Amino acid sequence: MAEHGHTVIFCDLEGRKLWGRGGLDGWVGPSQLASDGTAVFGVVKDSQVHRLELDGSASARIADTKENPIQSIAARNGKVMLTLKNQAVAGSVVQPKIGGRDFIFGECIPVPDGSRAYNRNLTGQEQFATTFYDGGHPQTAIAPKGAGTSAGILARFKAPTPIGTLLVERMEIPVDAEFYILKPGIKYSPTGMAPPAGEAPGPDWQFFGRSDLARRINAIPAPSADLVTEALYIRLTATEAQPPAKWPRFTMCRILPKRLARVDPPTKPLLPANARTEPLPAGATTTDAAWAFRSAAPMTPSAPQPVVIDYGKPITFDALALQNCVNHAYHIDRWTDPNTTPDPAKETGWVTIKEHEAGSGKIEGSLAGSTHSNDTRISLEETVTTRAIRLRFVDGKRGGRWSVPMNDSDPSLSQAADVALLRLVDGRPKEGKMIFRQLDGKTGAVELESNHPSIDMTEMAFAPDGTLWSITGNRLAKTKLPTQPGGAVEHQIVQTGALKGPVSLAVSPDGARIAVGDDAADAVFVFDTAGKLLSTIGGKGPRREGPWDGLTVDRPGGLAIDRHGKIWVCEHTYTPKRVTRYSPDGKFEQEWLGPPHYGGGGAISTDLKSFWYELCEYEIDFAAGTTRLKALNDVQSDPDTPTTEVGSYGYTKVGRPIELGGRRYLVGDVGGQYSPSFVVTIHDPSTSTVRPAAILGSAQNNPFLTRGDKAWSPHWLAKELKDHSFIWCDLNGDGVGQVDEVDLFKNSDILGPESKRRPFEGAYWGSFCGPDLTFWGGVRLAPSRFTEKGVPIYERSRIQPFDYSKLAPVYMGNLRHNSSASTGYGGVSMVTHDGSLIHMGQPYVVGPDLAIRGGPVTETPSDLTPAILGTIIDNPLSFVGSALTKGAVPEVAMINGNNGRWFLWAVREGVLLGEIFTGKAGGFGGITQPTRGMDLTDYKNDWETFFGYFTKADNGNYYVISGRGHFGLSRVEGIDAVRVATQRLRVPAESLAANTAVRARLLSAKTVKREKRELTLQPVAKRAAGFQPDGDITEWGDPAKLQRIGTDSTLAFDAAWDPQGLALAYRG
Repeated sequence: MAEHGHTVIFCDLEGRKLWGRGGLDGWVGPSQLASDGTAVFGVVKDSQVHRLELDGSASARIADTKENPIQSIAARNGKVMLTLKNQAVAGSVVQPKIGGRDFIFGECIPVPDGSRAYNRNLTGQEQFATTFYDGGHPQTAIAPKGAGTSAGILARFKAPTPIGTLLVERMEIPVDAEFYILKPGIKYSPTGMAPPAGEAPGPDWQFFGRSDLARRINAIPAPSADLVTEALYIRLTATEAQPPAKWPRFTMCRILPKRLARVDPPTKPLLPANARTEPLPAGATTTDAAWAFRSAAPMTPSAPQPVVIDYGKPITFDALALQNCVNHAYHIDRWTDPNTTPDPAKETGWVTIKEHEAGSGKIEGSLAGSTHSNDTRISLEETVTTRAIRLRFVDGKRGGRWSVPMNDSDPSLSQAADVALLRLVDGRPKEGKMIFRQLDGKTGAVELESNHPSIDMTEMAFAPDGTLWSITGNRLAKTKLPTQPGGAVEHQIVQTGALKGPVSLAVSPDGARIAVGDDAADAVFVFDTAGKLLSTIGGKGPRREGPWDGLTVDRPGGLAIDRHGKIWVCEHTYTPKRVTRYSPDGKFEQEWLGPPHYGGGGAISTDLKSFWYELCEYEIDFAAGTTRLKALNDVQSDPDTPTTEVGSYGYTKVGRPIELGGRRYLVGDVGGQYSPSFVVTIHDPSTSTVRPAAILGSAQNNPFLTRGDKAWSPHWLAKELKDHSFIWCDLNGDGVGQVDEVDLFKNSDILGPESKRRPFEGAYWGSFCGPDLTFWGGVRLAPSRFTEKGVPIYERSRIQPFDYSKLAPVYMGNLRHNSSASTGYGGVSMVTHDGSLIHMGQPYVVGPDLAIRGGPVTETPSDLTPAILGTIIDNPLSFVGSALTKGAVPEVAMINGNNGRWFLWAVREGVLLGEIFTGKAGGFGGITQPTRGMDLTDYKNDWETFFGYFTKADNGNYYVISGRGHFGLSRVEGIDAVRVATQRLRVPAESLAANTAVRARLLSAKTVKREKRELTLQPVAKRAAGFQPDGDITEWGDPAKLQRIGTDSTLAFDAAWDPQGLALAYRG
């Protein structure tokens, strides 16, 4: 079993923890476990085998299968049995094996710059390296070094690198490209081996290949198999009569380890009949399989748009490469009849050979959005022969990585610059797709290995008598392992037909029962040794929202049967994380629910009866200190759970309860990592469910509007969504979106034509919904009314835009030494009980009428606000809640700090009141025996406790929920006794005048150009008579002899040294 903090734990048969181990590799624990009774063996990061002693005394990595991922593991009599995915056969044939760390940049030609690049720019070294393994970034390219008609590029590798194919993009001018590698076995030396720019290399180099780069994608295979080299040299010769005044950038030369040849002839694609053609991608020629069109309706899974490429004769290939294809998802089909012309509209005659979906980055969005030498390489599982292929696009262009313009989406657009069919020159290996390997359980030494084609076990488990049970395909089998290297396995199929997607396997201690976890069936099937089904656990289908049903099974990725015959099931789910024990005949007995995601979180109702985490409700017996899962209302990233589609339920921020008007609302803030919308839901206590009531968000790429499996998605995808926002209110109270319930509008209609902001945006951290359901992010918007069913009605006409630049500089980072201040929207904010806005660390309040009260708001904000000295609030992340008090401070709010300390804030007064979880006694990890009621004031949370909660309960007490890897509920005492005193400070007029003068000098200093200056330093005793490190600059003599800084005569410095170090003097 596993828990947060300990990635593997041992328990007794009642689920009580005996001991645990931390991350076996970094923060990572095992994904598979096996035991022979003397030790436990775990699979970590898909390729490592770790041995764990049963008493918890030690753990050690004993083996690493490297590029071949482990598929299954079993153990018996000190031996570990593995089956591995054979990447040489089943792996991608078009995946580069080099990266940015594999180059010696100082020996490359040209030598790329290694200085830091800001934001999402690339350094010169990154621009150089990515040219050889990754496309899409507009800065990926190399400026060839040369003059006149010839130029050269040299890539120097840290170690001998396999080169099977160079996949090269056409350049902007016609060239003849020659490729050379340093001969295998020769050690590269820049002295004597580096070719003069643009010239042919010397005798240490071997000719690799030549190309005129006439096609958009050109494949240059190696002259022989298994070539490795320490350097690659590219010689480019311009073929035009007039040499280029400046050589254009060389944008793409992917180094692939296997030999591939491009086999498709130049062919013009056939576009959909109803398509509106667009201008072809820049630089497209008749030799390119290029297209650009817009469909009449958005591309969706139910309405795909086909592009057919008919080569007129059968072509055999193993992979494809698409250049600058902007579409996010598509299916690749082959035509089955070589003698007939393919019909793009017919379904008969076409067979799908691959379904492709582009990756997405958290920041960049879809990785298919770029048209900067972005080659999408797709490896096929089998060699294919066909006269035509069909690309069925089920999604248009998604805004994302380096789109032009950035993040621009178009659901009706399809575009590509070329499609290349690639064939393995040396064919596919004859060995099997899987490898069997037997290890010594103590040393990890390989004792036996076979890659025979018969090896195909995805799960294995031993019976006490040594019988090996396995899953092969969707069948349960008794398996005889090979006894000689390269030998075959022998399967005796015991059961076939019952299994749909088996993912786990266990055998009872008496060997009489075999349990199989089936992901596709959401069940655990128990068979006898003859394959007869004895019982089924689960099988009700995936979990659904509503009252918790402990008898359901979801993704049963781990199984065990203990000595009493009881069946333990570990489910690979996040909401909730669960281990369950069933009786031998499959009856539910007990469940153990795991901790939160990384960062913690959760909220508690004011009656202390319900705890909420990711919209899941846990019933609390506060007196007994026990909980149970009562209702499941959200499964993260699971399309079977309706509430997921509203687009705000991600990463622990969801499920903050608000009691208003006799109803309980649960809200999700915009912002954070996965929350494009502000969401309000209404809790129904009679069914223990929630239903969406209102959503405010940006329209483009918002899953509430555009997720592909929603009936109304085509309607919204056909609309202009870029730079638009929407308001949805559930007017009829059914919890389902209707088109006429959505108000879609331009952002500029609210914020003005010059604004680049969005009305419903939110900073990464913050609480953007007040206790009265007022939203305050990019704008302020309070409900205008509530329906009879409690739905809050938000109206566009009542939006209150607010100019954040009116506020004084906000300390966006940590309120501690060297924090910097900046103006504008952002930082940690919160909406108070009266609908006002506060910013953490700032002494002002913005009222519901947008009037600013308190704080230094009369001066124009600037970045000259001085840095904070010392620590005021340590690494603040967000306000986790506020409460009205019975004391002299009307409202207080709690701030959680990223370093574990939490801080109490006076809302109206804008001052820090004190802190809890101070850390004076250490961290929570040092509490070995936590007991209910113990004082936690001076213990602090773990670093990166991202989330938490603060509230005042109906009983008058104040509570916080905190913990990075656990749910901890603590009572906070003394809040009602807090007082805030007012003290008048008198500032002399001369001090104000001096401050005004300093401001002008600081502005002048900002314009001073930095310069390098060399000084000949004297010993301190000669430079400063009677020097003491006391700040007295008079010891340094005449100010005119100091080193001047800029044009300001008052700014100067000097330096001297002694054995104790360097002494600096500064005047200004």
